[in-house]
Amino acid sequence: MIAVSEYVNLMVPDSGSGPAAVNVYNGNCTLGAGAINNANALETNTIMIQNGGAVSINGNLTLDTVYAHNSIQSNVLTLAAGKLVVSGTLAAGSGTSIVTNASPYMPASPMNLFNWTGGQLTVGTLTVSNGLWIVGTTNSLAINNKYSTNPAVIYGSCNGITLTNSAGIMAPGDIGVAGKTTINGSYAQTGSSILNIDIFGTTQASSFQHADTTHYDFLSVSNGAQLGGSLVVNLQNSYAPPATAAFNIVQTLNGTTISGSFTNLTGVPSGSFMGKVVVANATNATFDVYTNVSVNALYLTNYTVSGSTPAPVASFSGTPLTGIRPLTVTFTNTSTGNFTNGVWNFGDGSTLTTASLNFTHTYTTNGVFTVSLTAEGVGGTNMATTNNYITVTVPASPNLTSVAASGGSLIFQGHGGPTGGGYYYWLLSSTNLTLPRAQWSIIATNPFNADGSFSNSVTIPLGNPENFYLLQMP
Repeated sequence: MIAVSEYVNLMVPDSGSGPAAVNVYNGNCTLGAGAINNANALETNTIMIQNGGAVSINGNLTLDTVYAHNSIQSNVLTLAAGKLVVSGTLAAGSGTSIVTNASPYMPASPMNLFNWTGGQLTVGTLTVSNGLWIVGTTNSLAINNKYSTNPAVIYGSCNGITLTNSAGIMAPGDIGVAGKTTINGSYAQTGSSILNIDIFGTTQASSFQHADTTHYDFLSVSNGAQLGGSLVVNLQNSYAPPATAAFNIVQTLNGTTISGSFTNLTGVPSGSFMGKVVVANATNATFDVYTNVSVNALYLTNYTVSGSTPAPVASFSGTPLTGIRPLTVTFTNTSTGNFTNGVWNFGDGSTLTTASLNFTHTYTTNGVFTVSLTAEGVGGTNMATTNNYITVTVPASPNLTSVAASGGSLIFQGHGGPTGGGYYYWLLSSTNLTLPRAQWSIIATNPFNADGSFSNSVTIPLGNPENFYLLQMP
């Protein structure tokens, strides 16, 4: 823990060869932690960040005061440029200083002031209550031979319970890192200020920083938000949101509302629609910005890339879907959008790449087959898959009813084959009944009749002591 108590001034500017930096690891920093022991004393403790400097505190930063009678302690944190990162709570102070003409000396009272005039602010929690510095109209007053000429009123960035961002960058999580900032008070964004939102995925940030790449920045405000300045949105790690995704980037609590709008939005506001914001690091990409009054939230949605061609949407059909082998199926590419090719996988080990919308594929083995189609186009690819789409069964064995010799020929007749036509059988022959089936000779290939009957005539070979015949379907 760092405790700054008496007459300490820390300026963090650009060093000339690179930004100056102050880092506090795993600890807290308190500005104004000690008591003023001398009456009528004037003590000032300051931290000023400017010209590209950086202060990073992995803990809390507190503006605090312990004081004595007729003395005053001023603790001032100024962020004019550069960067202030506080992973814990930035507490703006515990009191308000009011100088009146009632005494020749300034009264004992704390003066804790957070003055944000530029630069990036990234905090886990910011408490803005009692951060107002008000000075009366008293002329120059002697305090331990020190003089202070007091204007009528001096305001810091925390006015009552409102944090005002007039020229700085509010960056939850840090620029390029997803995270959440909680403001215990109100938030007003004006002038040339910026709210920076980084989007890595569709999960709202729930802690100061997220190391993964699935979250997006979130600003939670307890007492209302007044929008102004600019909204800057960046998509990180080449993330391309679906058009239907909605990102709740700001939400106010306790029944308070979001008012105003950002000055860099385009389009005509209508109802809850504020306008469109251009994505800073993407080409021709925009989000719609709108409010949801039922939950007092600000959303980004309807991600659109103009001038681009969307990917096609793959779909297909086939007929017939069931039958005995060999089964010939007519496939139709019914994909929509701009596609140039279809890459088919028929589930039986066969694939085909074709631009044709209609074609046939024959299944020669029995089984249940899953079919997929990938539609390819200039806008990308899209796949459609139907599990267990084609069912191919084994045909029933036909019945051989008669074998008759007639004039040197054998006539085979039978029924019970596949009906409907289009199916055929093999007639195999061998002089050795013990030979493996693959070594038998196919002596005829004939179709079944439409009613499943068949008839085949083969010449009886001369000189062979015996021949064996087999009727087989492919």
